[in-house]
Parts: sequence; structure tokens; C-alpha cells
Amino acid sequence: MDGLFNLFVIAPLLVWGAMLLFPRRSFTVHLVQSPWPFIVLGAATALPLIGALTASGLPGLTLAGVAALLGSPWGALLAVADGVTLTLFAGVWIFRDARYWALPAAPFVIATLLLGPLGLAAYLVVRWRKNRQGPVRVVN
Repeated sequence: MDGLFNLFVIAPLLVWGAMLLFPRRSFTVHLVQSPWPFIVLGAATALPLIGALTASGLPGLTLAGVAALLGSPWGALLAVADGVTLTLFAGVWIFRDARYWALPAAPFVIATLLLGPLGLAAYLVVRWRKNRQGPVRVVN
């Protein structure tokens, strides 16, 4: 189980690091355009999901049921996998979208890495304001 936890924590850091340290390199552009980081993380999420369901049974869709599902090490790992994968997806989307709108990606990518939805919300507010002016350029 610790190996899976390390996968969910360390593997996304490679993508975050590429976006922040090497934003203009071709390998970063290829990495953020690839579905493979999300395919790997999504497939790996099946293991803690199965473990959590096995540990808690099939809880109902209630607060108590979710608490039962997440109240085990497998459930905690499932929550980490979900949070890390979706936060990375938001960061990659910001990175790609900011290039299109000619906005600085780094502050929003860092904010999303550290604060999750708050970083995404901040980017969306800035992008919304920029959207009223129209896109500056299209970057492949």
C-alpha cells in the first residue's frame, strides 16, 4: 500500500516539475498533451477503490456511507489518489489553456498545486476577464 501511496505522490510531481521548471521544452509540451499520466493514475486508482470497497462493504450514498468507505487505509489512499489526479488534471489544463490566452501559467499552476480548487478558481477569474478581450494567439 505504501508503494501505491508513493506512486500517487511522486509520479505527479514529475509533471508538476516539468511544467514549472521547463515550461517551454518540447518534452513538457508532449507530457502535458499526453493522456498517459492520467491513464496510469486512473488505472492505479482501481486498486484502492477495490480495497476500500472490500474493507467497508458497499456503503450507501450517505455521509455515513462515505465516512465508512474513507475510514480505512484503503479509503484514505483512494481519497489521495482522487485528489492528486484531479488536481494534476486542473494544473495541466491551466498550463495548456494559459498558453492559448497568453497568460502566465506558473502562478496559477503553483496555486493549484498548493491550494487545489482555489488556484483553479483564481485562474478562471483571470481568464474570464481576459476572455472579454478575445484570445491573443493560438499555440500548438
